[in-house]
Amino acid sequence: MNEDSGIIGIKELLQGLPREMQFWHCFGQVHEFKYYKIYDYEEWHERYDAEIVLSDRDEKVKIWLKLKNVIGDIKLHMTQSISGLNIRNLRKECGFESGVGFHLYDFENEDISVYCEEIEAKIL
Repeated sequence: MNEDSGIIGIKELLQGLPREMQFWHCFGQVHEFKYYKIYDYEEWHERYDAEIVLSDRDEKVKIWLKLKNVIGDIKLHMTQSISGLNIRNLRKECGFESGVGFHLYDFENEDISVYCEEIEAKIL
């Protein structure tokens, strides 16, 4: 996790987390995952958003992520935990300009894989 990741609310999230928990891979317990269709009145089209609640292994700290404009396939194996959460900023790393902005995935077991345009994060 870093402040220039492009994730909305990342600065506040980092300020609320202990230093040893400021890494995505610390949050492997999946408590909730839901997605839903909304109508975007600014862009005049329907889109899918998703929300995921994660915690550390001991469930001392929970975080909430909102994934806006989920694109493509959602891959999610129905397990209670993932082995290594990672988030890639595809605009920054790959030069994508619009549409796909982030890839949220489990880099070890491929238990989750979601592409989205924007991510918002906060500590619960």
